[in-house]
Amino acid sequence: MSTRSKVFVIAFSTIVVFYTVVGGILSHAMALDSKDNKYVQMTIFDAVLRHVVRDYVDEPDLEKVRMGALRGLADGLDPYSAYLTAQQVADYNAGKKATGETGMTVSKVGGFGYVVAVQKGSPADTLGIQPGDFIEYVGKNATRDISLYDLMGQLNGAPGTEVDISIVRQGKPQKLKVKRATLSAAATETRTEAGNTGYIHITDLSTGKADEVKAKINALKSSGAKRYVLDLRGAASGDLAEAVKVANFFVPSGTLAKKIGHNNEEKETFTATATNAIVTDAPVVVIIDRTTAGPAEAIASAILENKRGEVVGEKSFGAGSQQELFPLHDGGGMLLTTIRYASPSGKAFMDGGVTPSDEIKRDENADLAVPDVDGSDGSTDQANPATGDQKPMQKKAEPQEDKLLKRAMEILNGAPKAQKKAA
Repeated sequence: MSTRSKVFVIAFSTIVVFYTVVGGILSHAMALDSKDNKYVQMTIFDAVLRHVVRDYVDEPDLEKVRMGALRGLADGLDPYSAYLTAQQVADYNAGKKATGETGMTVSKVGGFGYVVAVQKGSPADTLGIQPGDFIEYVGKNATRDISLYDLMGQLNGAPGTEVDISIVRQGKPQKLKVKRATLSAAATETRTEAGNTGYIHITDLSTGKADEVKAKINALKSSGAKRYVLDLRGAASGDLAEAVKVANFFVPSGTLAKKIGHNNEEKETFTATATNAIVTDAPVVVIIDRTTAGPAEAIASAILENKRGEVVGEKSFGAGSQQELFPLHDGGGMLLTTIRYASPSGKAFMDGGVTPSDEIKRDENADLAVPDVDGSDGSTDQANPATGDQKPMQKKAEPQEDKLLKRAMEILNGAPKAQKKAA
């Protein structure tokens, strides 16, 4: 064993032994085979490291071993935690952010990149990419082998440049070149339905959107709106503060949302105030589905749990969190989720999303077709990248009738709440 290897093992083992001894003193009665015993897990990690150093056939590159272990640690937590290299930490601290985007809000499902929502009119939308599509490859990197942080870093870039991706829909892959563009925040859409119903469709909750929504609602009121449908389908990004303001337009009092920290500690509670309220007593029904995520989930849960109105549709995606960067001695850092957004009752959205009071399940979302990890369908072949004359992906035909909107209108008209039915 080389001197460098010995020093590495001794230093790491000292830490492991310290926690193991302390754990033994404090938790002697705990079963040693418990998967939840952190001291046992540290001991196992130490044993694996010793075997790598002592028994691996070649002299291991311990820096690669360490970086791989740190990436694995973050991957075992949630999609939004990540290990950052020294360069990534420098860029993060400097606030460097690519201005060219594809228009996709992305997370991870089954280890692969997953399209939660697509901005209307964006490059991704033009190519026919849809919510529910999987991203198997970005460039030559399999998304199951990189963090969500790295995936987003590779999707975004300078406006006008292109990125190669492999999209998988219902098990069928297609390679595409997506041109990055500078995108403006999507506008809030409003219209009048059935004479006196104000329809409000929010797909963006970035800074300043609450004021826009307030102006739109007031305009609907002036036009004679006596009740409202708040459509949050496609709203998968933005700021929690904006969502709280929007919720306050409909909920005049009570708790609107919470931030939950370590050991389920309530770090911050958002309460309705007269300053933000419009407020209208008019009936309201909210529409959500799997493309509703993050701050938008706070609006839906605030209206539902404060018994201000019904929520119709599918269970939401389940997101909403904040990360904190913890620097490491090598210049890198661990970006860890330290805050989760939660409903007024304290249920974190990442723990299953928001369940509608009137749930309508869609058959096409019941069984997500995760890409074939063996690549037997040819989807992992990156030898022939997408070409400039590519054909857009075929979109599913728009339904002749918006069944979720229809159901929302039925509830506003006094129909009893359904149990559960397929759309």
